Amino acid sequence: MRGLKSAITDNSLFRRVIWHARLMLFLILVYPISLYAAADIRIEAASIQYVGGEFRVDIMIEGVSDLYGMAFDLVYDPTSLEVMDAEPTKDGIQPKVTEGTLLNSNGTDTTLLKASLEDNLPGNLVIGLTRSGDVSGVASPAETVFLSVYFRPKKIGTDQLALRNTGVIGAQNQDILVSSWGVLDVTIQDQNWIGDVNHTFSIDLADVILVLKALSQNTDAPVYRDADVNKDGKIGLEEAANALQHPSE
Repeated sequence: MRGLKSAITDNSLFRRVIWHARLMLFLILVYPISLYAAADIRIEAASIQYVGGEFRVDIMIEGVSDLYGMAFDLVYDPTSLEVMDAEPTKDGIQPKVTEGTLLNSNGTDTTLLKASLEDNLPGNLVIGLTRSGDVSGVASPAETVFLSVYFRPKKIGTDQLALRNTGVIGAQNQDILVSSWGVLDVTIQDQNWIGDVNHTFSIDLADVILVLKALSQNTDAPVYRDADVNKDGKIGLEEAANALQHPSE
């Protein structure tokens, strides 16, 4: 009798183990990312940059599902780098930040993007980007650009960009697990910008157009004085004439 009861108990336990194993296999097959993998978030840009040359830093995300939004501080050395100003004619710094196509579903959905320097001081850029309204989250099993931030190096040397005070949420306001938050090491080198009025690493018709617009006060685009070709301390017709002498690239 004891052997039969033991056999029944063991058999019942065996069936429960098999049932749970099948359930776990089903969940793994149906929800492989959201339940059993964590998102990977990295900072990407060319490791070599040049004093005075604007460059883009991409915040990349991979292996995420039901993503509704993300917030973080992007920390950098303000003596080495400066955030580009998206609206230089306004008071203060309006950080130049652009979102990718993930949260807005290639431009079809509304999103909310906020970016500002903490306490209006350089060195800590506070960024938040979310979807808007009562909508589902989005998935990105492959690496994609979440958003981009634009910087300009100020001096020769090295700097490291890192993500701090991070948070990622899903559509139900649940925390999304992140396996790693990357950092970016940048080496800054010198660059000869003479003649390159717009700092695009080439001297061409675009420099001519920018000079003429600047002279007529018809542009908000930056005009870089280190492009001065005749050392008169200003950008004018001499720089436009110099650019016209260069073949189009």
